[in-house]
Amino acid sequence: MSLYSQGDAVRPSTALLLVLGDWSQLGRMLRLYSLNLFTIWSYAHLHGYGLELYIHGQPLPNNMPVFFIKVLGVHHLFNTLGYQHVLYLDFDTFTSPHSAPPLSLLYGEFPAASLLLPAEHNICAAAMMWRNTPEAAVLLQAWWDLGASSCCPNFPHDQTALKHMVLVYLANVTGKPWLYGPYMQRRFR
Repeated sequence: MSLYSQGDAVRPSTALLLVLGDWSQLGRMLRLYSLNLFTIWSYAHLHGYGLELYIHGQPLPNNMPVFFIKVLGVHHLFNTLGYQHVLYLDFDTFTSPHSAPPLSLLYGEFPAASLLLPAEHNICAAAMMWRNTPEAAVLLQAWWDLGASSCCPNFPHDQTALKHMVLVYLANVTGKPWLYGPYMQRRFR
């Protein structure tokens, strides 16, 4: 569901994405996060981005945690709606509309990136910038598969699976297994 559009027939290439498991959560999220939603809408409006709400409304396979709906939301925006860039945001993510940089600056700085994550001491799934590339499709599928396989039974959240997927991907791409050392490998089994 488009929450904001420029009003013309041409869809912008970039969208901000919020997701919900079902319609029953909408009223609660609007009450709890009205200020955050206003700032997200303002940021989208200021930069001419789409603002999309993906509501899944169906059970996930094998009791997969609801957090993985964000994978389906990003996939939907790429493959059904045709966006080229998607900034996924949790409802509780505060975005300052006037001090946050345009997303084009991020991809100008990292032109080959398919996924940009916040620089923290840990990988965070609350805000992620995706580019519609074959590599992003592979990463999204790997993340989904980890969630469906219960890769992380001690930490059954999308963020843990994302961290697992990124570290394995980096270790495979760089050939440096130290990126994903034995302690971390044992931790996720």
